[in-house]
Amino acid sequence: KKLKNKISGKILTVFNKTDLIKMQTKKISNTIYISAKNKTGINDLKQKLIASVNTSQLLSDDTIITNIRHFEELQLSLSEINTIIEGIKINLTGDLLSVNIRQALYHLGSITGEITSENLLDNIFGKFCIGK
Repeated sequence: KKLKNKISGKILTVFNKTDLIKMQTKKISNTIYISAKNKTGINDLKQKLIASVNTSQLLSDDTIITNIRHFEELQLSLSEINTIIEGIKINLTGDLLSVNIRQALYHLGSITGEITSENLLDNIFGKFCIGK
């Protein structure tokens, strides 16, 4: 729902395979018609996409996250880090903070590939003796 609100008005409709139909239909606004096979309309699509990006806000050292799963994992990591910072401020012990540190590392590891479903299954089978 939040994502839908953020992209409202920023939707570009792209019709492909225009080589298979006769373009007698009325053109729809904010729509690009392309044929990937015949490579028609591709430049229009590129120009429209470039025009829709606010490149003036990008700095040369900025990082752009293009994968929604990575974005969500980074948000979860940030939440854990903020919890750790608050815990340090109120003098929580390292034992209590270690839970949040492990969670932050887990979320980062799921992006870098250090945490995989195979690792999780090995962990579950190894610690809980499931199936024995």
